[in-house]
Amino acid sequence: MSKSSILEDKQFWRVINYITQVSSPQKCDHICSFLGISQFELENYLAFLDSVNFDFSLTGKMGNKVYSPGENHKKFELQLTHLEWLQLQSFFPQFMEKHYCEELKQTLANYEEKYAETDLHRPSLTLDMIFETYRSETNLALATNEQSREVILSLLNKSILEKFVITVSVHGRLLDLYPRRIMKLDEDLSLIAEDVSDKSLVNILLPHISFVEESSHDYESNFSKFQISEFAQSLKEMDEDWIRIVLKIYSKQDFSLQFSEYHYEKPCLFTNPNGDYIWAATVKPNEQLFEWLCELGPAVEILDPSEFKLQFLNYCEHKLKKLA
Repeated sequence: MSKSSILEDKQFWRVINYITQVSSPQKCDHICSFLGISQFELENYLAFLDSVNFDFSLTGKMGNKVYSPGENHKKFELQLTHLEWLQLQSFFPQFMEKHYCEELKQTLANYEEKYAETDLHRPSLTLDMIFETYRSETNLALATNEQSREVILSLLNKSILEKFVITVSVHGRLLDLYPRRIMKLDEDLSLIAEDVSDKSLVNILLPHISFVEESSHDYESNFSKFQISEFAQSLKEMDEDWIRIVLKIYSKQDFSLQFSEYHYEKPCLFTNPNGDYIWAATVKPNEQLFEWLCELGPAVEILDPSEFKLQFLNYCEHKLKKLA
């Protein structure tokens, strides 16, 4: 068996997982019996662990050998730069599709929660929309008294990066704002900013902004990054279409996440007391989400919410009628 295929083999990871989790000495024939493998296979698995410097020992004679775990199990620490952490996050969807990465998935989920302010995927979706809008509107002629969306986005991003006040025209009304973030909201882009006049947070959809220019006002931010994130999250929660779905995973190898097809937030994967794998995320129900669930089929079960489960069943029934 080649190196590439052994790493995809379920038995390989089942055996390695068991051996590395053993906490007390065990007879090798008992290990073989429990795992359903031969002495020859066990010897080769142990040789593999020895080659990667896993700490253990073998005692006894042939036919009566005893496996004992070592005491010096390594703990690996990675010192990542901000760039390297972002690059690592780009591989998370691939980890989710691997049936043998459950321990790693949980560890990464913990780090994602710990460093939530550096999440890669949600801002990248906003950037996707910005560039998609830019490409689609590059050659679009706009009214002569309005700036193009490209110019508006450029000035907003510049003001966020360089931290200066701007004057914007919203439905003909001029506002002095201190921009903080551009986010995806209501299927479009939205600006979160501090209103210079009363030092409050405001949310303005970009299609409502017709003009932007740099202002001469001096202003010091009145809100932290954490407060901005909380405000952004509250805007999401105000949209009643967003729900928290919970799925039970019956087949991990058939469970895949397609980040490019629909948007979800705060995903998590955990194991319940019965040993079942549970996946949860905040989503906005749409046809792409229903199609994804259809493709997963018996690999998952919708646990919650019941209203969404009913929506999905109605979608499947309607789809079957169209095919009939």
